Amino acid sequence: YLLACIQFFTPAHVLQEAQREYKVLHEHALVQYLSTYRQADYLSWMFYRLKVEVVPMLLNLPFSIFPVFSMFLFGLYTAKKGLVHNIEQNRSFVKKIQSITGAAGFTLTMILAILKLEILKYGLYQQAAIHLFTSLSGIFLCFFYLTTLLLFLQFSPYASMLGLFKYSGTMALTTYLSQTLICLWMVRSFGLYGTLTLTESTIICLIIYTLQLFCNKWWLYYFYYGPCEWLWRSFTYRSFPPLRRNRKASA
Repeated sequence: YLLACIQFFTPAHVLQEAQREYKVLHEHALVQYLSTYRQADYLSWMFYRLKVEVVPMLLNLPFSIFPVFSMFLFGLYTAKKGLVHNIEQNRSFVKKIQSITGAAGFTLTMILAILKLEILKYGLYQQAAIHLFTSLSGIFLCFFYLTTLLLFLQFSPYASMLGLFKYSGTMALTTYLSQTLICLWMVRSFGLYGTLTLTESTIICLIIYTLQLFCNKWWLYYFYYGPCEWLWRSFTYRSFPPLRRNRKASA
């Protein structure tokens, strides 16, 4: 986040020139982008994405790796401390994290809304401020959502209603990648790119995810891991863990 603040110290004339060049480039690229996604064949689409999306993301990796790696470390710390499996013993600590991150997340989100609505203006640095407060509010809200969900699952009489979601958690990578494949197939097969409304897209997402919940439950009845999780685990530990559970598939 300190790295993100560097833009605020960039001289105004330098930033103005950079934004002017970016706008011209962006307007030209947008026309090509829409044309490729709507009309090009799959291979052209894939190579285009490799050039305009994958390469810039890799170049940005030295900056994006810090928050991503920090989240891995938080997850590791949580597991090592057994916080998830001992919520009752750590309830006061979890509630403290919930209160602090909730208050911070709400405050930062309100500042972000003020910036988005341009009630508070920073001129040339407006987008830099929006980017900074988007990132900051996101990290605090992430921990607020997590702690709230943990407390709800532990102490709410309605927690069992969310039991189905644990299967998607166990198969998170497979679920994510299969969503990409399903949506890619739908968009390519029916020419849906740029045609769906927000409401239609939301309904489609809910249908796909609901079906995945039941598919994941069925899969994990017979297997220990999702297919992608099994491959990832095999790569990580340099050995092939057992995949299939010791039960016969019923008709």
